[in-house]
Amino acid sequence: VQNQGQLCRSACGTMPFAAPEAILGGRNGYDGMAADMWSMGMLFLEVTCGLRSIEDALSGLNKVKKESSMQPSLQAADAILRKFARPGAVETFCDRMVPDAVELRPWLVPLVTDLVKVNPEDRMTAAALAAALPFTPTPAGLASVDAEPIA
Repeated sequence: VQNQGQLCRSACGTMPFAAPEAILGGRNGYDGMAADMWSMGMLFLEVTCGLRSIEDALSGLNKVKKESSMQPSLQAADAILRKFARPGAVETFCDRMVPDAVELRPWLVPLVTDLVKVNPEDRMTAAALAAALPFTPTPAGLASVDAEPIA
C-alpha cells in the first residue's frame, strides 16, 4: 500500500500492462497510483481489442513481444514510451477492436488516451476515471447510471 505522497521505488509489473515508470523503477521513484491508471488503460485496450492485441501491436518494437512477463526490460519500457508518445496511438490500437466493443469507441478512445499519458502527472486520476465511467461501481457490482437501484 502506498501512502499519500510516498513514491514507489521497486521495478514491477507485467508487460505490457505495467507503466513504463514502474518497469524503470528507480532512483527517483514513481507514483504508484499513476502507474495503476496506466495499467487500467492497458486493461481497457486488452479487453476491447482482444487478447494479446497490445503485444501484437508492439511486436515490431525492440523485442517487446519476446520479453518475459517476470523480467520486463528497460528497452521494452522505452519502446512502449515511444509508441504511446505518438499522437493518435490509442486511436491506432482501437482499430483492432473486437466487434462487440466497436460501439464503445467514441467513449473509450479519449478515456484511454487520458489513462496512458506518457507523463504520469498528466494521467487521469482514479476519481476522474470513476466519474467518467458510464456505470456506477457499487459494492454489489456494477449498475448502469440509468438503471433502477438494485435492492
